[in-house]
Amino acid sequence: QLCPPTIIDSYIEALDTARKHLLEKSIFIFFLPSNVPVEEGKVMGIAVNSTVADALIDICKRCRLNVPDYFDNSKFEVFINGQEADLHDVLKTGDTLVVPGLDVRVAKYLA
Repeated sequence: QLCPPTIIDSYIEALDTARKHLLEKSIFIFFLPSNVPVEEGKVMGIAVNSTVADALIDICKRCRLNVPDYFDNSKFEVFINGQEADLHDVLKTGDTLVVPGLDVRVAKYLA
């Protein structure tokens, strides 16, 4: 027999509350180094108000990479939703972040 409706309702309410808290604190982006097929990209959760630079630092940490020496606007190219972006641009849920030239080990992380 199924649980009484009050218990099920409390579980649903708890899940809904957890979902709301997650969405208040996190955004979800699609990350794709340009050297991998789109199918091998990765959805990543990062903090709300994260910049491109914040996301790249997070990616490097997750991949156990040192933040590259070329990590500045004059030498680093990055795209949000197909448009060239700045490292200080703030990301939002649903953005696609493409990073040409990021260390090839990142592609292995995605696999």
